[in-house]
Amino acid sequence: MFNVTIFQKARASSDLAFVYSTYTLPEYKRLGIAPKAIEKSFSYLCKRGIRKVYVCVRHDNSSSVRIAHKEGFRKIGTITYTRILKLRLYRCKGETEEDYNRLKKMFSI
Repeated sequence: MFNVTIFQKARASSDLAFVYSTYTLPEYKRLGIAPKAIEKSFSYLCKRGIRKVYVCVRHDNSSSVRIAHKEGFRKIGTITYTRILKLRLYRCKGETEEDYNRLKKMFSI
């Protein structure tokens, strides 16, 4: 089973980007690198016309969840993915009804 929490940080436009995977080597953790990387990435995307950024974080990655909140991202929901042989099961839970509908549309659930 794979479970991710989805966060959103939005500006006024409909142009958007998704961030699915980031990693900090263990010897560089707790040095403030991840928040700076997120800040620089968001600034870079904004300069190129991206106004809405979605970040997917594993539900059990408390460090990344905390950093996303600190950087101004808002949790919009959780997607649970289970694979049994060739069968794929998705479950979506939004923080609000609007968030739920947005997640369903984004992931075609």
